Amino acid sequence: MGNAPAERRHGPYALRRVTVRRTTGIEESERLVEGRALGRVFARDRTLTQGYALVRRSRQALRKATRAGD
Repeated sequence: MGNAPAERRHGPYALRRVTVRRTTGIEESERLVEGRALGRVFARDRTLTQGYALVRRSRQALRKATRAGD
């Protein structure tokens, strides 16, 4: 997903995307299109993504430890 504006170096087939929700208003849409304040708009999404990645890694480590103890 990326939630960042596209850059020339990415090439035409590696475009990044931004999340548009049902609740995204006109002002926020303008900021997304212009690439303004993306860090602030998606700070919550990034935090949730990082948190869930930690949960997945913890579950995987627990499964490995359980299998090793058998």
